[in-house]
Amino acid sequence: MFFFSLYSHKRVRRYLAALAELQEVLGMLNDAATTERLLQELEPTDRDPNLHAAKNLVLGWARGTSQARSDTLRCTWKQVGKQKVFW
Repeated sequence: MFFFSLYSHKRVRRYLAALAELQEVLGMLNDAATTERLLQELEPTDRDPNLHAAKNLVLGWARGTSQARSDTLRCTWKQVGKQKVFW
């Protein structure tokens, strides 16, 4: 961050904003993937139908989030690629 003061504030701000958006999308994808992995590691839920239903609900959220954010990731990645580097 120290060296940012050597460059155009406007260009640095735009570049960092694009990177922040990319980081946000990647973080959401990571959360969904981690959630799905952890839920798959749970013991079988045949004994408790409420737990089974809850697990499926959260799995549905994780998979839906992954699908939606994958599309967002493509657009966000393109936006980062369009940014002029500030250095």
